[in-house]
Amino acid sequence: MSTIIRSDQLMTIPPMVAKYAPGRQLYRANFNDGNKASLAGELTATDVGLVTGTWQGDTNHFSVQNSTVVRGSVSGAISVGLPLLGAGAMMSWDVVSLPQAAPLYLDLFASTVNGSPDVYRIALGTGSASLNQRVSGVGTPLSGNFAFSAGDRVGVRWVGGLLSAFVNGVAVAEAVTSAVTPNGFARIAAGSATAGFALDTMAIEIY
Repeated sequence: MSTIIRSDQLMTIPPMVAKYAPGRQLYRANFNDGNKASLAGELTATDVGLVTGTWQGDTNHFSVQNSTVVRGSVSGAISVGLPLLGAGAMMSWDVVSLPQAAPLYLDLFASTVNGSPDVYRIALGTGSASLNQRVSGVGTPLSGNFAFSAGDRVGVRWVGGLLSAFVNGVAVAEAVTSAVTPNGFARIAAGSATAGFALDTMAIEIY
């Protein structure tokens, strides 16, 4: 059973330029090295101090165009992810263009890259979003809708039983839950109708 909690006290996260504690694993990607027909198989940033990962999933689900991640040439449901090896994690993206027609999902601890795995997630709609989880094929909303806009940085974090959504570094929704096993993948996913979105500047912190 998940319990939703709300607070008037704002929480913040450190900016991307902040120093991090030793031992924390970091993925980064800026997608500025040219257009790619498929994000799957590409490497994340290789800067000193970062963990380098390979995007996993089927080819052509997501592509890189004009330095942003957009829908690839494949019709139907799409997903791509990076492995998570830790007891907690946060993933954030710059939302350059809003998804249209159906949500785009920012997922943590997806048990598989493809399909409909157990997962914690933010469902990004056209200007509003919410925290959700899916366990054994059953999706459950964990928060009301919160607003975001094109140009905002949106993140999802789970650590120690607390699932949080962030917009521009400020927590806007939280829920207490430990229903999903904390391993698997951080991923982005969308259904067949989702269109119009563009993402940039991915960051994943693994605690």
